Amino acid sequence: MAVRDTRLGSRPAPVHWACRHCDTIVAAPEPPQRCPHCDAPGLADVRQIVAETIAGAGDWIMDMAVAGRPFGRFRYSAHCRFPWLVSASAAAWRLLQYLGFWQERLSTQQRDEWVLYWLSLWDPSLGIFVDPIRVADDSERGLAESRWWSNTTLIPELRALGHTELRIPPEKVRDPVPTVADLERHLESLDWEHDPYGAGSQARVIVQHQRARQAAGLDPWDEVVDFGHRWLDAHQRPDTGMWYRGDGYTSAATAGAYKTIRWVYAPNDWPVQYPEAIIRYAISVQGADGCFQVDDPCHNFDALYLIREMLPRVAAPPAAAYAVAARSLWELRRHRKPDGGFSWFRHQAIGALPERGLLPEGTDESEMVGTQYWLEHAAYILDILEGRSETEGFCAPVEKINRTGA
Repeated sequence: MAVRDTRLGSRPAPVHWACRHCDTIVAAPEPPQRCPHCDAPGLADVRQIVAETIAGAGDWIMDMAVAGRPFGRFRYSAHCRFPWLVSASAAAWRLLQYLGFWQERLSTQQRDEWVLYWLSLWDPSLGIFVDPIRVADDSERGLAESRWWSNTTLIPELRALGHTELRIPPEKVRDPVPTVADLERHLESLDWEHDPYGAGSQARVIVQHQRARQAAGLDPWDEVVDFGHRWLDAHQRPDTGMWYRGDGYTSAATAGAYKTIRWVYAPNDWPVQYPEAIIRYAISVQGADGCFQVDDPCHNFDALYLIREMLPRVAAPPAAAYAVAARSLWELRRHRKPDGGFSWFRHQAIGALPERGLLPEGTDESEMVGTQYWLEHAAYILDILEGRSETEGFCAPVEKINRTGA
């Protein structure tokens, strides 16, 4: 039987004020008259600065809409070598809803054209949206990217709009670990000591097994899932809350914990052990400049997600947890570009990496995937500082595993 998660509930967070002239953050009920570090006047609520930082993102996304075509085709970035990409359109879909553009800025015609665009890409025999423009001239990568977005964003949202015909054929849903022995071999083969990030990603086979059973009309909970739950609980460290088996503090550990908790524990409503230890570890990973060691959004918002989700589970939240969220404002601002979008790295778009092949190598400009992930980072900052444990409309809870099958 599945064990359901329990929480203590959200609570008010202390107000944090930021100096616009230096990196000083101050927690106080009222705004300080002057910065205690540089003596500059007029500190602002961190939440206000976050809102200002992301304010231009929606307009940048709209600028990426391809002109002269039915609405729904979006460029990845200003200088992407492809005219538009399915993955860029999927990211824009999610972001414009979160930013309020879906209802406030898009016409009925634009929304209808966008839905028709997605339906035109649907291949019912494959159960995916097929991207006619291949990523890096590699058809498999193009399909893989399309498959990821269709499963995580588009299928459930288009079904909610009435397109219930969008289903992945059961025969296309592969079960990666059909037996307990398969799952045990898989989990034991992962490098939890040197690559906790990758290991946490690969722990998702438990949910993939459950989705495969759902697609076949079977109960998604069986002895394989029960074993996976026991294995993960037994291998989580009480002293750190991590599954990382190495020493010290590393953002790879928090990233792996994020993937394990969000993509395995959350869909099943499993209780998470050692929430205090998880918070302490995440706090210790952040540097004085607000960055969680690596200047990409995943290593940063992964740690914030852990803090956000663990705070309602502890009786006495540490003040440092809120201070960490406030300081992460500075890393958010380092990635914002003058046009309102965000790049993945501080000085380079991830699309410019040679293996991505979307932009000339080394290009530094706003990109769709960087904008999506840094807005998720911003959402977690606001959640923590406003005492919420989930974000409505953007970082919504992961789709739950239900007991009724497909």
